[in-house]
Amino acid sequence: MASLTSHLPAPAIEALRSTRDASLWALSPLDAGLRRIQGPSTMPPLPLRRHAGRASIFEAAARHMSDAIDRLGLLTPDASVLYPRCGAAAMALQW
Repeated sequence: MASLTSHLPAPAIEALRSTRDASLWALSPLDAGLRRIQGPSTMPPLPLRRHAGRASIFEAAARHMSDAIDRLGLLTPDASVLYPRCGAAAMALQW
């Protein structure tokens, strides 16, 4: 299946991205409310989670990466990790 973006002019692609971003910001209060009902959450707003990939797998992706780091023994319990606050902080929240 060819990518949709390969068949659309650049202004149309930008319009679609802007619409998606505006929709995510509009849904943020609902997302925050649902997370509050489900219990304490330190997750960033929906639009920021979306920048890390599909928003629906934000927590699972960080959990899988943390498990892989543990399995490979890349960090010891007393290790220090420098997290320069790039992206949506999925790994910082996981650790």
